[in-house]
Amino acid sequence: MAIRFVSFEHYRDVLKMRTPLGDDATNFTSGLLCGLTEAIVIVTPAEVLKIRMQSQRHSMLDPIEVKGRKYGNVVQTAATVIREEGPSALYKGIVPTMLRQGCNQAVNFAAYNAMKNYWLERQREQFSLQHDGSLKRDDVSLEESQQTHQHQLSSTMSLLIGGVSGGLGPLVNNPLDVVKTRLQKQNITKYDTPKYTGLIQACFKIANEEGMGALWKGITPRLMRIVPGQAITFTTYEAVCRWL
Repeated sequence: MAIRFVSFEHYRDVLKMRTPLGDDATNFTSGLLCGLTEAIVIVTPAEVLKIRMQSQRHSMLDPIEVKGRKYGNVVQTAATVIREEGPSALYKGIVPTMLRQGCNQAVNFAAYNAMKNYWLERQREQFSLQHDGSLKRDDVSLEESQQTHQHQLSSTMSLLIGGVSGGLGPLVNNPLDVVKTRLQKQNITKYDTPKYTGLIQACFKIANEEGMGALWKGITPRLMRIVPGQAITFTTYEAVCRWL
């Protein structure tokens, strides 16, 4: 999240200074670039290790299986993957991961900022309607009063808008997440022939063998994780921005 928000703010500042893009296009492009950044820097290697650790099976009732499990902690798992498959194995599935993260954050930041600006504009309009008469009577400029009255999202609205925007990306890019997981789960040595060899091939193979619906496997738990997570993240982000 730190990499995501720092890179988003950086890309947005650069695009505002050097391009004629409007606010919506700037937010979308900055979200896309920050998603690609986080995919390369941390998400892809972390996902490979997580999936390897989660997908191994052993019985807790059998002490021999527990003791002989292939992947232990994250450091040992990384060392095992590098030793057996080479350092590049930590970046298996990087293309679908980059597409997933880029799509996620492009939609996420664009939708969040669009909904935020819409809501703040409604607040300004309501403020104008409520104070127009009294301000005219007191010969006070409405514009000056609006400048002194800082409109900000409440925590409740940040929570709601963050949750809605966070859920849009997974609904669109779940096939990328399925393909990414299948690619990263494969334990391939130099003598093996991989079942999935790339993004397009994996999409067609999954659809042919399991049906198109298989590309949206796991969408419910993803939404259960991402929607509240993004709601909390954006609420915290807004609170920290106000504090700073």
